Amino acid sequence: MKKNDLFIDVSSHNGYDITSILEDMGTQNTIIKVSESTNYLNPCLSAQVEQSNPVGFYHFAWFGGDIEEAEREARYFLDNVPKKVKYLVLDYEDHASGDKQANTDACIRFMQILADAGYKPIYYSYKPFTLNNVGYHQILEQFPDSLWIAGYGLNDGNADFEYFPSMDGIRWWQYSSNPYDKNIVLLDDEEAKPKWKRNDTGWWYEYPDGSYPKEEWEKIDGTWYYFNERGYSIASRWLKDDGKWYYLKENGAMAVGWVLVNSKWYYLDASGAMVTGWVQYKDKLYHLKEENGEMSSKELVKVEGGWYYVNEDGSRSDKPAFDVLPDGLITTK
Repeated sequence: MKKNDLFIDVSSHNGYDITSILEDMGTQNTIIKVSESTNYLNPCLSAQVEQSNPVGFYHFAWFGGDIEEAEREARYFLDNVPKKVKYLVLDYEDHASGDKQANTDACIRFMQILADAGYKPIYYSYKPFTLNNVGYHQILEQFPDSLWIAGYGLNDGNADFEYFPSMDGIRWWQYSSNPYDKNIVLLDDEEAKPKWKRNDTGWWYEYPDGSYPKEEWEKIDGTWYYFNERGYSIASRWLKDDGKWYYLKENGAMAVGWVLVNSKWYYLDASGAMVTGWVQYKDKLYHLKEENGEMSSKELVKVEGGWYYVNEDGSRSDKPAFDVLPDGLITTK
């Protein structure tokens, strides 16, 4: 959404038919309530989704300052989100414990679970409740510009900035609840572009529509990466693809040129494929073993009927070390 866009948030309180309030507001954008605690779902959810353009969904929290309960509620919420959207919202306006730090930690944990699932988490509440019960700057350290704050002023249905609830990091302002919740966007969404994301399992690369590459190569900022069947970037390992071997470095980037793996040197050509046999690097020739690609070192190598000595640095000596005569006799130079 763009700055000054309007949207409404709805729940079962607004009923199954929200077409009239959408028409009155002049927008199709909604954020719709999905759940409360771990035992309530909005009975109007499907109808409200069908009638509008959901840009997000929200969960009304009961976990207070209990991190384990926050985790359960977050997973209950995720299990019941009806479609992929950009934003998922923590509605934290009641049931806070008397421990402000515990409340803050629980909120951050809830939001992190949403982020790990690929959503942009938002914190919703009103200013006095937040100031009294939550260290909201800690939330902003983890999730910048993630606040959706209610502040109604005269509550006459108009966005009067004289009553704006000034706080850092407010993305959206709920400026009225009369006759329904009205909201205005204060900060533009980030430009839609693919981005790296991470969870406890690993890294993946997500497109703006939420999809991501799986079982394929992807060139990102000029570097190739390979993503497995689950969409995670593979790293620090060899990969055989179409009969050729490739090495993915610690950061997942495909290696080219020389690479040291388990104390052995290998050479990858410009396509990333492992080279065997002789390879010229700068002004020297190096030998890579046919069976596994390891660089030969301090040893004799038989090539095309002749024996060559490979120096400690892997470079070939100037002349063959032995000749094999037609009758099989091996002679030294």
